[in-house]
Amino acid sequence: MEKQNEDSVEMQVLIPSNTTAEIIIPTMNQDSILESGTPIEQVIGLSSVEQMSEGLKLLVGSGDYYFKFPMT
Repeated sequence: MEKQNEDSVEMQVLIPSNTTAEIIIPTMNQDSILESGTPIEQVIGLSSVEQMSEGLKLLVGSGDYYFKFPMT
């Protein structure tokens, strides 16, 4: 599920048990991404962050994630 307003995007992602997923967040500013109100560098279950031309690629484990980031 994804919601947008004038300033930000909110995205909810559910990763099934015993799996991992790559999530592309369409922003280049890692410091501006929050997961359930927590900066992503402090998120349990986040294995890596890689900068790509499309944005930031996050590798995450199973769980329910709620990302919020500014519109670019």
